[in-house]
Amino acid sequence: RDKGAALAISGRPFFISVNTHDPHRPFAGSPGEREALIKRFESEVEEFEVRPELVIPPAQRSYSGKNIEAPKFVPDHDLVREEFGYYLNSSKRADDFVGAIIETLENRKAMENTLIIFLSDNGIHWPFSKANVYVSSVKTPLIVYWKGRTRAGSSSDALISTIDLAPTFLDATSLEAPYQLPGKSFLPLVDGKGETNPRQSVFATLNKKGSVGLEMRSIITKEHTYVFNFWADGAYRYFDGARWGGMAFKGMEAAAKEDDAARERLEFFHNRPREELYDNRKDADALINLRSNPERSGDLRRLRQLMRDTLAENDDSFQEAYDRYLRSGQ
Repeated sequence: RDKGAALAISGRPFFISVNTHDPHRPFAGSPGEREALIKRFESEVEEFEVRPELVIPPAQRSYSGKNIEAPKFVPDHDLVREEFGYYLNSSKRADDFVGAIIETLENRKAMENTLIIFLSDNGIHWPFSKANVYVSSVKTPLIVYWKGRTRAGSSSDALISTIDLAPTFLDATSLEAPYQLPGKSFLPLVDGKGETNPRQSVFATLNKKGSVGLEMRSIITKEHTYVFNFWADGAYRYFDGARWGGMAFKGMEAAAKEDDAARERLEFFHNRPREELYDNRKDADALINLRSNPERSGDLRRLRQLMRDTLAENDDSFQEAYDRYLRSGQ
């Protein structure tokens, strides 16, 4: 863990970005994990002039076979629970990886004035999570440690976006931004000296999954999630049902054969409406679309306007298409 270039610690600033494959497919302890890792490695280094060494991560099976209930955005099934255990195995191995990094910093006496931020890029590689724009897609870990600044065991439900990272780094180092940045520093939140809710909403986007166009946008507040699916036309099906593997999806298909609610959920996965509206307080798994509920018409109007404003602010290429949709009065 101490191999490689030495950390520049002797009174000089340093920045290190360290990445772990976990918790990504193939999940730890899952069938064929080793074979899948080797196959992926071979494909990724095929054209490398200097062939790197493949290091298989340590085995991890802490949560295998525990029959742990999974998040409800995927219908319950034995296969879903089994794969969720493998996912938790991978999460545990990621935690061990972070622990090794911390230990290295401690051994090199570099923890005194080092800001450490741990985060992930998307939700679990499951239906309705990765390659989507729901809360389950973008609500990822964000753990911050800075000796003497952060408080052990503290937490926050503030909304933070990844565009807030650069302003936070600049704020922490007392550096001026070279130009106006779109994000906001969340350092005051870390110190417990600033706003408890520095932003009112976050904006999530998806354009493609691989080469497949799946244009989605969402506005997420503490109270609501509003999703607009530009790709949904009533005919095209999400991934055409041909590009999803994994035990969770197979479990979802199996559950659909036995349960009406699971069958409806599977059909919704494939064939989305243009607009979706969810109550985050009462429906954290985004199971009940309130878009056509007349009692939520005010929320819908407000979030539509917020979406329109956000698309305009970001010079989004789909702004015109969204405006046409609103003018159509659908």
